[in-house]
Amino acid sequence: MEALGWSWLNSVLQDLRFGLRILSRRPAFATVVILVLALGIGLNAAMFSVVEAVILRPLPYRDAKQLTILWQSSPQHRATGEWFNTYRDFEEWQRRSKSFTELAALSWATGGGKTVTWRGKRQSVLAIPVSAGFFSLLGVRAQYGRVFEPRDGEGGCAVVLAYGYWRDQLGGDKQIAGSTLTMDKRACQVVGVMPARFSFYPRETSLWTVIVPDSDFVRDPWRSPTAVIGRLRPGVSRQAAEQEVTAIEASIAAERPREIVWPPSVPVVLDMQAEFTWLTGRNLRQGLLILSGAVAMVLLIACVNVASLLLARAAERQREMAIRASIGCGRARMMRQMVTESLVLSMCGAAVGVVLALLMVHTFRITNPVDLPPGNVVEMRWQVLLFVAVLSVLSTLVCGVAPAWRASRAELTDALRSDGRTGNMGTQRVAKTLVVLQAALSLVLLSGAALLATSLLRLGETPIGYRTDHLLTAEMNVDAMNPEVSAKKDVDGEERLAETVLQRVSRLAGVRDAALTSSVLPRGSDVLAAAGKPFDAHTAAHNVASQTVSPEFFQTAEIPLLAGRSFTASDRKDTLSVAVINAELAQRYFPTGDAMGRQIKLGDPEDKAAPWLTVIGVVGNVKSTSVFREMGYITAPVVYRPMAQAPAQATTLLIRTAGEPMAMAEPVQRAVMSINKDLPISNVKTMQMILSEQSAQPRFRSALLGGFAGMALLLAALGMYGLLMQQVVRRTLEIGIRMALGANRRQIVERIVRQALRLSAAGVALGILGSLAAGRAMAGLLYETRASDPWLLIAVTAVFVVVALGASVVPAWRASRVEPMVSMRAE
Repeated sequence: MEALGWSWLNSVLQDLRFGLRILSRRPAFATVVILVLALGIGLNAAMFSVVEAVILRPLPYRDAKQLTILWQSSPQHRATGEWFNTYRDFEEWQRRSKSFTELAALSWATGGGKTVTWRGKRQSVLAIPVSAGFFSLLGVRAQYGRVFEPRDGEGGCAVVLAYGYWRDQLGGDKQIAGSTLTMDKRACQVVGVMPARFSFYPRETSLWTVIVPDSDFVRDPWRSPTAVIGRLRPGVSRQAAEQEVTAIEASIAAERPREIVWPPSVPVVLDMQAEFTWLTGRNLRQGLLILSGAVAMVLLIACVNVASLLLARAAERQREMAIRASIGCGRARMMRQMVTESLVLSMCGAAVGVVLALLMVHTFRITNPVDLPPGNVVEMRWQVLLFVAVLSVLSTLVCGVAPAWRASRAELTDALRSDGRTGNMGTQRVAKTLVVLQAALSLVLLSGAALLATSLLRLGETPIGYRTDHLLTAEMNVDAMNPEVSAKKDVDGEERLAETVLQRVSRLAGVRDAALTSSVLPRGSDVLAAAGKPFDAHTAAHNVASQTVSPEFFQTAEIPLLAGRSFTASDRKDTLSVAVINAELAQRYFPTGDAMGRQIKLGDPEDKAAPWLTVIGVVGNVKSTSVFREMGYITAPVVYRPMAQAPAQATTLLIRTAGEPMAMAEPVQRAVMSINKDLPISNVKTMQMILSEQSAQPRFRSALLGGFAGMALLLAALGMYGLLMQQVVRRTLEIGIRMALGANRRQIVERIVRQALRLSAAGVALGILGSLAAGRAMAGLLYETRASDPWLLIAVTAVFVVVALGASVVPAWRASRVEPMVSMRAE
């Protein structure tokens, strides 16, 4: 090798062989170091896999960087969009825009819940209407059959199936393309099945339907809320595209029917990937970045812990290094040897960490604990493996260089004079500094976890306006009861069927009350017109939600009646149109307290199709979630209408039970099927399950950060335990002499405990400063919790001090068991 100029390789191989031999003599030491590094590297690799899939990797569509999504927005929400466009906007943009090579429309705002009949089996599905060019714009192809073509948008009903729905619910027939299924009284041709890895927002979509000329979108485009996606032309910026579509929209504004009140807005053109992330979770991006920072801190703590172990190991080898130096070994050669040993440990830790990361990613995909944006699958890719390799090198540098440098400075005389166990005072100062650093970092993670957990607890404890316990919900689509194609809607028949279902369910044993409602919580953002008050369509606030309910609703939900009366069976479609409003609406729109008997209308007062409603009652407020606010609730003004006067296509059964709500799920379904076996029932859930789903992402963040904080705390405790134990070993002679001179065991224990408290105090001081900074970065993830809450910081500090004291128990006990004569003989 020397002849070939490869002597350096021979030297490296010698270092590797010698390092492996040295480590094999201390298997316990090597195992601890490898496991600690594997924990830090594995967590970071798994977390990076999620971040890479959600934030870094382009969406799996053709030229994904050119894909955009168009919304209507107000100045305060330009970064995210605020409303759907109208289908009329899409039509004109598609015809006149020069900034986009393609535009496509879709909507999940028009009640995408449909009932599919396939081979006699009825299923509730989420069907998303799209324009014919939707799939071609994305540049994706079908797994079986084909995607929509322009001719599909000119004919009858056609559908493309999602792979999971086709496989799990339709039997996975590869020849299904060309078959016909029935969807809400209409025969639809299946033209294709998408690949397993294809997904789009919303991820729960079962199938896509093509928008055809006789659909509501084309027949009433101004009242059809529509999302628009587009592919920018090369060289065209989103800002330039915004200016163009804004001008086009302004040119058709005069066509909008007067009775359609639209909030002042302008189109915005947003990056599709960033918007998918925001739509999936309002704080998903920020949460992932914070969790990434947390696992990086865990790795740093692990490296510091390993550095402490290597430092102690280097101190034990001072005599060896001094002797090697005395016979001519250079300092650089000795440092390289020790860094090589660290590299071996790091690579072993990385290998175990990759296995750990694979297990965590696999578990994440199976359990699916939180929603992620559609598009990319979380998996271990070469980028992640490269990331692991970089982490391994960094771990080597962090863990090995400082101990190697200190060991290489050993002087022969000092080393021979030393006891060879734990090194000099300089080494001890470095070790103490590392322990303080671990303490500070773990306290930062612990306080962050405490902030998220406290916020989640307070969010869950917030009363939303009615009792959520013992409350069961079940959706039913009365309109889809008849599988035959029919153009005539039998409103009276559907109303009678709904009432029959309600009566049958109410008589079940274990049911206290039952009601029907259009939705579990109030929905919508309409404007309100009040008789006798001025109305300006351009400035009217779109802040009023609505809900249609049966007369039993308020009693079932236990929403208090504050004034007037509730609905009764006499409020029918041929009687006075009435409404019940909540206290928030009464306070905002009728602050003088004269709401009872007032005439209100949802929409423009000149709209002849919308009736004037007479306010007959005021009920308590119900809190609901906001699309722009993940942590917290809003109290919107709400108008309730009787279901007999405002029938809903899909209705929800609300059932107050005497016992466990889910125990009534099967009896309720049997009762409904006994009335009509074709009446579809879906999404049978308790109200507490629904609220829990809304807080899934905050709960996931809190659980992960809590787990990371626990690991960091454990590593910090191990670091303190190791340092204190080293102190006891190094000072065994001193302890023996003190006890020989009269010191008792209690004084020895107190000395060790005081040292633990001093280290903890230094770590706490630094950790509190870091916690305050971290709390400010997490402010958007908190609910009714101050980032600088002193009581929370005191509680976290107390937990850490208790753990630190626990870490000092064994070293203190060992110090107290030192026998003076034995220790002096040993020296």
